Amino acid sequence: MKKEIRFACPMDCFDVCGLIAAVENDRVVSIRGDKEHPLTRGACCKKGLKLLERLYHPRRLTSPLRRTANGWAEITWTEAIDEIAEKFTRSIRRFNSSSILNYSSSGYGGLIKKIDEVFFNYLGGVTESRGSLCWGAGIAAQRYDFGAVRGHHPEDIARAKTIILWGRNPADTNLHLVPSVAKARKSGANVVLIDPRRSTSAKMADIHLTIRPATDGALALGLANVIVENNWHDREFISQRVHGFEAYRKYIRDFPPERVEHITGVDREHIVELARTYSVEKPACIIIGYGLQRYANGGNTVRCVDALGAITGNIGASGAGVNYANQIFSKYTGGEIKKSKSFARNHRTFSVAKVAEYLETEDDPPVKCMMISKANPLVQGPDINRTLKAFEGVAFKVVIDMFMTDTARHADLVLPCTSVLEEEDIIYTGMFSFYINFSAKAVDPPKGVMSEYDFFKMLAERM
Repeated sequence: MKKEIRFACPMDCFDVCGLIAAVENDRVVSIRGDKEHPLTRGACCKKGLKLLERLYHPRRLTSPLRRTANGWAEITWTEAIDEIAEKFTRSIRRFNSSSILNYSSSGYGGLIKKIDEVFFNYLGGVTESRGSLCWGAGIAAQRYDFGAVRGHHPEDIARAKTIILWGRNPADTNLHLVPSVAKARKSGANVVLIDPRRSTSAKMADIHLTIRPATDGALALGLANVIVENNWHDREFISQRVHGFEAYRKYIRDFPPERVEHITGVDREHIVELARTYSVEKPACIIIGYGLQRYANGGNTVRCVDALGAITGNIGASGAGVNYANQIFSKYTGGEIKKSKSFARNHRTFSVAKVAEYLETEDDPPVKCMMISKANPLVQGPDINRTLKAFEGVAFKVVIDMFMTDTARHADLVLPCTSVLEEEDIIYTGMFSFYINFSAKAVDPPKGVMSEYDFFKMLAERM
């Protein structure tokens, strides 16, 4: 008998597509988009559809593995849990719980797999990363400027008269933003793409400004210069809502269009025209991608773009805003995690971009054990060779993953985990989508595979 199960894509993505799994004889036979999902409406990308291939891939791990002198050996879950409990307990007794490092990232967007945070908090607090290899500088910038990181609903973006896609490529990376931009453009909105390369989204724009990489801050300051010099700024909004405008006005005088053209490669005529359009053709919406903040001073680059919204009054209005991310769900989804933090007496952090340096130098106490999940730091982080050398210096390392990744190959134990299709979960994003998704279980996991929730529960009981 064939049945259909609604679930959600767990990938680190703007959209969190609603999907439907067709199940026959306890096996998923196909995946398609869910037409009844209020945002994604049946459309999904190839990566979401590839979840079926991952589910039944021949190289998927289906048993705990221990490194030996002769290669990898299959072990039981009891053996794995006993070994982890023994190594963790020994490290805690000799030092304290912060001698354990938990490296967890964004490889899965569900709530259930955050159980590692709860476990390690109740364990007494461990060493964890802070910051981000991706969007962190922009998140910090928007919190500083606006107090929180919020985004406009896609239907509201469609009300804009001007849309600037600043380093954003929704045609390839944010599929369900595309209809809103198209709707606005059909209603007469100006759509501008700012990007060093001609991405697929250039087809959606009226004009594409080819900017030199890492010069976005200068362009934003140049636009501000033109806006203020031509009295296109919103004096009332500034007087009521903006701090430090006079110092800012003085600073942007050093960025006239002629100088900004030299820095950015964008014609001064285009700078002047975009400044006029953005400040006059309102409401105007800026949608920032996750590339322009990945340079030195990237947080201040985003702040320069944020300031354009502030000086033109394009903040807090329908169809306006400076949209970077949309972290509206944290107060609903972190209850147990927040509760457990009161037990994390030995909690300490390190910069995620400097994991190698931290492992090399920290000795109070040194890191003796590592747990890695939802991440692959030996290909994702900077200075891979140095990171690998530092990683190999840690006495005991455990990786949780569906596959033998680059990081897993250098672990002492590798534990197989469940797919999104093999357990129910709550899935959401802090990037774009306004919906929390219940993701139902479609099939049982293969024999020998345990969910992280059950694993950490058993490890807690064992310890």
